[in-house]
Amino acid sequence: MVFMTIGLCGSITHMSAARNDNASLLMAYLAWGFGVMTAIYIAGGISGAHMNPTISLVLAVFRGFPWHDFWQYLIAQLLGSIAASGIAYGLYRDAIADFAGSNMSIAGPAFWTAPRPGLSSAAAFFNEFVATAILAGSVLAMGDDGNAPPGAGMAAFVLGLLTIALEMAFSYNTGTCLNPGRDLGPRLVTWWAGFGSVPFTLGHHWFIWGPWISTVLGGLFGAFIYDSMIFIGGESPVNYPSEAIRDRFRPGLWPDLRGKSRTGGGNDKQGDAIGDKDIGV
Repeated sequence: MVFMTIGLCGSITHMSAARNDNASLLMAYLAWGFGVMTAIYIAGGISGAHMNPTISLVLAVFRGFPWHDFWQYLIAQLLGSIAASGIAYGLYRDAIADFAGSNMSIAGPAFWTAPRPGLSSAAAFFNEFVATAILAGSVLAMGDDGNAPPGAGMAAFVLGLLTIALEMAFSYNTGTCLNPGRDLGPRLVTWWAGFGSVPFTLGHHWFIWGPWISTVLGGLFGAFIYDSMIFIGGESPVNYPSEAIRDRFRPGLWPDLRGKSRTGGGNDKQGDAIGDKDIGV
């Protein structure tokens, strides 16, 4: 809720003040990045500060995050997103009405993401896919003691900077969602607030195939690439697959990998650098 309240208020401020050049787009990017940082400092030591269903899923698949916790976190993430959207809309309702007039939907981009006009569906899909893949791989890298994780207390700051960088690099095409929970809450609140059906019909139902399908697939792909190419710890199913999968490969392959993990500095307690439950941006 804290992360999204700061981010949404930054986006709305940019939108509302843009006519007077009082707020640059960079200000909105900074709001999202420092919103991430603030939320991690608030809740990182208690719950891992999971703010993103895609990253929570990545941690469940590749780092053994409990599935029963994943579903509880998913509900909490969506409720936090809805609450933050309601707070931001309530605080800036007058400014939004002044900006949008009778056509409230033109204020929508301050709340939710969408492909820019003229962008192909493939480019929109892979824009979110690539951005979220980078995010997921980076989150895993920051919890990998066999790599070069940030020092104690620095993960929140680094993840905030990463969010700003991804916003700057990928926002032109789609607004850079990265987070399906971050996108759904504002759509529901703006729909309830009278924006009409636009939040759910825009971009050929973009809210399904962009913020959800693309980011989830991108996050899983990025995590798979990281574990395939870099990570050597035993937490990942890429290194320690099930017995059924191991039986399909030549004898001795997986024991060799396990030996490499033990001697290569892999981290058997993944997440020590950023909290036992891993931080999920």
